[in-house]
Amino acid sequence: MPHYRVRTPLNWLMIKGPGDNFAEAFFSNEGAARYGFTPIWFNHSMPSGAIFLASDPEHPYGWNRPESELASGRITHVGVRKFQLGMITATCYEYRHVYDDAARSSSSIFDPPVLWESLCSTQPNGVDYNLRAAFLGHHEDLAAFYDLLNSASPSH
Repeated sequence: MPHYRVRTPLNWLMIKGPGDNFAEAFFSNEGAARYGFTPIWFNHSMPSGAIFLASDPEHPYGWNRPESELASGRITHVGVRKFQLGMITATCYEYRHVYDDAARSSSSIFDPPVLWESLCSTQPNGVDYNLRAAFLGHHEDLAAFYDLLNSASPSH
């Protein structure tokens, strides 16, 4: 992304989105995917995913789930984490999504019982571009997402 420097692990599949301010990532720290992106037929689960967006200093956007979405009980707010990206603070709201219930139990890789989500955004300072990042995937991959976010810094 043109406004942030981020150290991306070599085993992450990165896809540049339309324009310069959007990128997607797919990754896993399980099985063969630890060494590179693995074809779906060799995986026992879908890879985790992340998106990264930058917006100009005049258009800050926070990112978190509204309380109305948490009312169903399927999404639980787990915690808040903060990271320093140079002189900017990023706040991440972590959630746990429970999809498994008695009426629908599946062992399909496309239908996991639990996924973790982290919605992160920088606090605008009026000078630097704002960064938003979102993770949706397996709990064991969440630390890798936070490591990548912790490596980000504004490029001047």
